[in-house]
Amino acid sequence: MSINKLALSLVNGALEIQPALANINFDFSLYKVDAPKEFEGVGAAMTSFRRNEAENGCTHRTARKLGALFEKLLPNTPQLLKAYGQRASEISKASSIDAEARAAYGVFASRVGPDATSLWAAATSGSSAIAVHLLACMLARIWEGPEATSIWVEITESRKKEIRDDFEQNNIGDMATLSAAQQDLARSQISEWDASARAWLRVADAKKCRQQKQLMLILENVQSPVNNKTETYSSVISAWKNALLQMEALISGISQEAQGGDIILGLSAWHLFPDLMVVGPRPATVQQRDPIFANGGILTVGLVNLNTDDRGIHWSLPLAHLRHYGVPVVSLSSIDSNERSRISTSELLLATFGCVLQGWGEAGNNTLQSVTWLNNVFKLLEKSRSAGGSSASILLEGKATLSWFSLLLTAARQYLECQGNERKTANKLIRLGRKHGKRFLDRPSEPLFGLLGVSSTNYSGSQSHSSTAQPKLRAVDIVAEPFPPPSMLVSRVGLRGSYVNLITTDDDKIHLLRKVAQDIAKDMDLDSTQIFIRYKRRYPNWSKHVYEYTTALPLHPSTLKRKFNKNTPAAEGHTRWLYSGKSLRRVTDPRYYDRLRANFPDISDLQRIPEDFEEFHQYIKRPQRPKTDRYTFTPEEQQTIYLEFENRKRFYATLGENTIERESMAIEDFDPLRMGVFWDKMGCMEGNQEQKQTPWFRLLYGDENSAGLFVIEGRGGMLDLIRSHSTEATDFSSLFEAGKIDATAISNRLLQIFYNANAEVDPHLKALKAVSTAAAMYGKFLNTTVDVRVLQQPLWNAGWVQNCRDAPPEKHMDGIPNSLQPYHLDGATAFACIAMFESGTYNINLSLLGSVIALSSSDSIYIGGALLHDPKELANSGDIRRVLGNIGRSGMAFLVPPVDPMIREVKMSDWSCIDRDDFDGEMRDCFESTSLHLSFTGATTPVNLGFSGGQDVDAYMLETLISVRDCGDWVADLDVFNMINSVKFRIMGDCQGDCQDHNRNSVVTVQSFTAIDNWYGLIDAPETPFSIVRAHQNWQARLAATTISIALGYETVVLSDEPCWCCFNTKANEMSWGRFQNVILIGYPSQVPHFFYYHITRNLNYTTTIIEIPRNYSEL
Repeated sequence: MSINKLALSLVNGALEIQPALANINFDFSLYKVDAPKEFEGVGAAMTSFRRNEAENGCTHRTARKLGALFEKLLPNTPQLLKAYGQRASEISKASSIDAEARAAYGVFASRVGPDATSLWAAATSGSSAIAVHLLACMLARIWEGPEATSIWVEITESRKKEIRDDFEQNNIGDMATLSAAQQDLARSQISEWDASARAWLRVADAKKCRQQKQLMLILENVQSPVNNKTETYSSVISAWKNALLQMEALISGISQEAQGGDIILGLSAWHLFPDLMVVGPRPATVQQRDPIFANGGILTVGLVNLNTDDRGIHWSLPLAHLRHYGVPVVSLSSIDSNERSRISTSELLLATFGCVLQGWGEAGNNTLQSVTWLNNVFKLLEKSRSAGGSSASILLEGKATLSWFSLLLTAARQYLECQGNERKTANKLIRLGRKHGKRFLDRPSEPLFGLLGVSSTNYSGSQSHSSTAQPKLRAVDIVAEPFPPPSMLVSRVGLRGSYVNLITTDDDKIHLLRKVAQDIAKDMDLDSTQIFIRYKRRYPNWSKHVYEYTTALPLHPSTLKRKFNKNTPAAEGHTRWLYSGKSLRRVTDPRYYDRLRANFPDISDLQRIPEDFEEFHQYIKRPQRPKTDRYTFTPEEQQTIYLEFENRKRFYATLGENTIERESMAIEDFDPLRMGVFWDKMGCMEGNQEQKQTPWFRLLYGDENSAGLFVIEGRGGMLDLIRSHSTEATDFSSLFEAGKIDATAISNRLLQIFYNANAEVDPHLKALKAVSTAAAMYGKFLNTTVDVRVLQQPLWNAGWVQNCRDAPPEKHMDGIPNSLQPYHLDGATAFACIAMFESGTYNINLSLLGSVIALSSSDSIYIGGALLHDPKELANSGDIRRVLGNIGRSGMAFLVPPVDPMIREVKMSDWSCIDRDDFDGEMRDCFESTSLHLSFTGATTPVNLGFSGGQDVDAYMLETLISVRDCGDWVADLDVFNMINSVKFRIMGDCQGDCQDHNRNSVVTVQSFTAIDNWYGLIDAPETPFSIVRAHQNWQARLAATTISIALGYETVVLSDEPCWCCFNTKANEMSWGRFQNVILIGYPSQVPHFFYYHITRNLNYTTTIIEIPRNYSEL
């Protein structure tokens, strides 16, 4: 470099600054130091690929440039760097994956493992670069990738300008600093630097999960800005330096007080855990017992700015480099876990449970009551299953554990089992779902899975015809028309309170209904003659039943008429109309017949009216009449009933209840939903026999086939306003607590509800199925987290959910309702699902993802299972595997193969390389030098996430090559997923030995086969009918051979470990294999039968290649 010219310019006073600086061209990539010993564990845990990138690649150059650029600003913090190296080595060692385990990930093996690339690059670039890495972690903790990258761009540009300005003003400058100011730092390099730090944070968070969660619980209550500076450069530099200095002091044993949020942000990003003194309404010392702080430095933190609306530690900065065009964007971000963090899948289920409770409205307001109720439901299902209940078994056993209903039951149990801080965290997660997840699941049509009944009935306005009728009338004002209009007579299934049919005993049902009547009577202006209870009295030994009646509100015991004297409540009591065994007479009142004719106007309807309406049928001539809907009892049965009646009468007398024979009352309850119940005497008012209230009553609450409240016609419209879902849920839950719910009944009812549910028309149900689908997939991923912001997305409307379909019939869960089964995912929907949960926001068009083979984001690579299996074990395209690692690129990369992958051409001059000999019967691996390699062509296409004007591409397609190399020489590029979907690819499994001429052990003449022992032999079409590619116990070579075989247009059949040649022969003739194209057999035939060879080759003149595979692979 031309130092002399620079010096001469200074002496002469000619400040030729720019030409001089231009000649300072020191290459920072040549500068490398030995990493401090404390960091050696980091390097030891890295793959050779990542380590080479960190020491010699672009990441190392970025670390050197940034370290040199900021070196003169940074304080000396030797104790911090030493401590951080120890902690980083500890985390790396705990996260490392050994070489043997990495090999199972095939072409991705070099990218598997914790991404400590930026950390190791910093460690081998000097102490200032390590400090820069610490800043990268701080920014990654609180800012999104594009925002953090924009901050880096701004502070590097500002620092360079500061250096140049200082040089111009003072005419002196440090050569290394001046050189650093001249270095180019592309935005893409900075973005990858940030991405690596972001991935490291994920790894460290997972390995220090307990300590990190405890710290975040404390820090959520600390409300403070990082600092109050409004200019980005000065704010970042100030926060960085303060955090470094205070942490250095703490490690040295000097206690500190957090004056702002900078040191707290450092704590959250560096995984160093000093003891804390929390100052607030209730001061407390939190001992974190981190051995790094053995010298005893304590950090005092307090609740700052309690009146602010901002939660936790927050930072507001104007970002001038976030967008291509426009004024600086003032951005605010925080480390509040309720708004920006990642949570585990089990935590997501708790938050989802909060979304469900929020959707239940008032019925879900009480979290403890709701989870206790769900847990009681689970206990009853278990009880029913233990007793052999089929419904409960369907809901709980086998693959039903994957259903969203089972997930909710698990979340309830998980909540009840956790204590202390775990319970606090669970409550926060449920509140998170309640507050931020209102759109996530949409609202259900009814709370508690519809067990409470519908919110209203079509009878809500059915008073009388009169247009002058008022919503609320006194009983004496109501004069009934002969019958209401037909539109008022249609009732909805699942009336409010229909859960009474789940209650074990009749008396418990009556007790609940009387409570409901008491709750609503005053607001609905009802007296005891305007509401009653009808319930079914069963005689299970005879398979018969009758309906009995009782008061819902107390009647005067002597007159059965309401006493209006409010001062004599003690004189009132309940009455029961019990069946004593006598015949039940039909009502003959003309008013009833008028309504019958109005509601059964057609001949087909008339045929439904029972024959024992004798007087009615006298006027209607028709050939057939249905039998009565009332049971008749034999004399013996009547005697038994009468004895029971006397016993029951005495029993209820002890309870202060009057008893009357049901048969003595003219009550007609035929088809009560359509007709209502006619009971003239019930409406008789004391002192006013001429003006009677209507004798018609309607089912208001309960179940017509079990027990229900019937109210005088015209008084049902206000129930929803009077009786809230909160009260309903409390009463319902109390029945479970008291053990009054029948286990079999609740099991059957739930199963019926789920069978009748339809996710295609119910957004809430569709979203729940989507949650269970994602949970089933993520359940196979270890230590995976999701972005909490996914709770703010309308999941039911996501593109991948809208395109999901139920599993094909062969993969259905036996007996389990479709509404409970997770969706079946193909490759595109699986990757779209992962993209949404990984990012929290991305709703990607599925048409873009059809050819995706893997997805890389932060610390995770999600790989299509086909890339990791032997060809005989290939799963469907929706089978995704997650591994710790990444491809070293920022953002979310969707890896796609080229449209037309290339295969080496075998030329005439390659004749000497074609190695094909007669098969000698020995199975061996002749492809030991074969390897698969991952590389990128450089072609990228942004994924449309909506135009934002930002400078960074958050998600993109990345053209990816999976190359086959032999001794380092390129053979072909593979499209494995094309192989799975090809009609030329078949897997032929074992038969059960029940076919004709079953044959596995015929003697083979080895000269009948050709062994292919290199790639030339496979690519150059074999001339003999049968060939075997010998790649024993080398799954990557077999995968490559299968893919290449299909790409060359061969029919390709993968055989089982012990194929039945009889079955294969039958299939080959059936499919006419070999007549028009070559056929490749991929299998491990322990003996290839002579008869098979002779018969097939005589009839099918084709070329066949057999690629052997090991015996130890199980069949799909």
